[in-house]
Amino acid sequence: MKTQKKLLKKGFTLVEIMAVIAIIAILAGVGFGTFVLVNQNAAEKETKIIIENVSSQLEVLKNEGIALPDGDGGENSTRELVELLNEGIDGTPMIAQLDPDYSGKGKLVDDNGILLDAWGNPVRYRYPGTMNNMEDGFDLWSEGKEADEDKDDVKNW
Repeated sequence: MKTQKKLLKKGFTLVEIMAVIAIIAILAGVGFGTFVLVNQNAAEKETKIIIENVSSQLEVLKNEGIALPDGDGGENSTRELVELLNEGIDGTPMIAQLDPDYSGKGKLVDDNGILLDAWGNPVRYRYPGTMNNMEDGFDLWSEGKEADEDKDDVKNW
């Protein structure tokens, strides 16, 4: 009899197994949510850096007396801008990742020469700017991950 009772007490009960599975599921959910949030924040910061770098290079060109191309804010509005930045002041690209021949990580243009944000969406350019309050200013922005909402836009104004 005693031997039989010892055999029955070995192992885990169904309740214990279900409790462990529930704890693992909760931890996985928290970890996945954090992962998604961190990736979203990283993409937003990367897009801000792209816009700041391009904006500062455009200011350099303006200070050198080089006229900026007109831009209407459409999806293809950065094509001429990318060409200008690739010509630079002395014929060398001002931002290496904008060069169509750049093959490293972090290439910022698509095959059509359109500047892309961290989500792979086109960056928009308007010149003369209507939102930027600087004299002779330009507008440069990304519509963010959700291209149809304004809450995640990244702008230079």
